[in-house]
Amino acid sequence: VVTGQIVVTYVPGPPPPLIGTITQSLVGLSFLAAGIAAWLRWPASRLGLLFTITGYLWLLPNLGHLPYALPFTIGNLTAPVYGAALANLALAWPTGRLRSRFEVGVVVANYAWNIGQSFISMFFWNPRTNCGPGCPANLLMIDGSRSAENVLGLISIPVGLALTVTVLALIVRHWRTARGWTRRAMVPLLWIAPAICALSAVQTVAENTSLPLFASTTAGNLLYGYLPLILLAGPALFVASTLLARTARGAVGTAIVDMETGAPPGQLRDALARALGVKPMNLMETIR
Repeated sequence: VVTGQIVVTYVPGPPPPLIGTITQSLVGLSFLAAGIAAWLRWPASRLGLLFTITGYLWLLPNLGHLPYALPFTIGNLTAPVYGAALANLALAWPTGRLRSRFEVGVVVANYAWNIGQSFISMFFWNPRTNCGPGCPANLLMIDGSRSAENVLGLISIPVGLALTVTVLALIVRHWRTARGWTRRAMVPLLWIAPAICALSAVQTVAENTSLPLFASTTAGNLLYGYLPLILLAGPALFVASTLLARTARGAVGTAIVDMETGAPPGQLRDALARALGVKPMNLMETIR
């Protein structure tokens, strides 16, 4: 460093695994695509915003692969924040809004914990101990103390698991109390959420312990390369449901146009039921 000047030095670091790069790109782009679909389908809903925020926060940690200290620090600092955005999206599904002050508190707690825990852990994380002397510097490191980092990691496990279980319990509660269209819209989330929460729990344990089970390259590729592909199911099912909703709307419109003038209410009910693919007796429940 020369006085009055900034010297940028290229420091080569280990390249990310190919499967990790593919997974990061596919998942991030899928959430952004679902965000666009949500904006187009329901412009007044917050779903598009929540999908988009999750996609950007998922992609932001890729800055950590750049061979410079500043993007490396930002990328690693923001790595866990997408989890809070994902919880926010799940709790707001399918209307785009949270249902109670308690859920607002859970979402705020998720963001506060993910950001705060990551920020504090960066004070004690020396990247040279993980990826060698080729890694860029951690600009937030105050003391590269492994003991402090380990203590923080042990605290992170129960807190992270508690937040994950709380979010999952609220999702199940939403589904049990929902009716009609809302209940059907939550079925894909109900199937996906336990798998994603389980993955999050295992990753939390892996990142904050030194168990030999998670130390191998194979385990790392599985946890951060292959298993996160399950996140693709959320945006994919949302886009599919959006297309089905448009198809159903077109079918209902066609049924109404084809009705004879002055048709009795029973005939109208039967036509709408056929268009929606439900039994006439279940039509009102479907519409709700």
